[in-house]
Amino acid sequence: MKVVKYYTSKMGILSAEEITQKIIDSNEGINAIFTISSADTLGAAQLIVDRNMVGKITLVGYGISEEITRYIEKEIIYGTVASDPYNMGYESIKALVEIKEGKIFRPL
Repeated sequence: MKVVKYYTSKMGILSAEEITQKIIDSNEGINAIFTISSADTLGAAQLIVDRNMVGKITLVGYGISEEITRYIEKEIIYGTVASDPYNMGYESIKALVEIKEGKIFRPL
């Protein structure tokens, strides 16, 4: 994989659609897009469908929702990175308790 360009969206579906449009129109042979928010994922997916680019551009997104899951099932989105806030918080507190009890880290 070679990172050709990166863009920052204004955190919305329409902004992601505009950026995806620029990527497609760039004629740089870009065949994959990675997004870092669920709104960007949905915007990019919608534009890929609208421009009939399904199968020509691989989209890896972020977040999980019913709509994103449907796009994955229809093979419009290749996959997604999804977080688990509950488990992340649980493991963080567990680690802090273990540090305090001296089980993980002992200061010099």
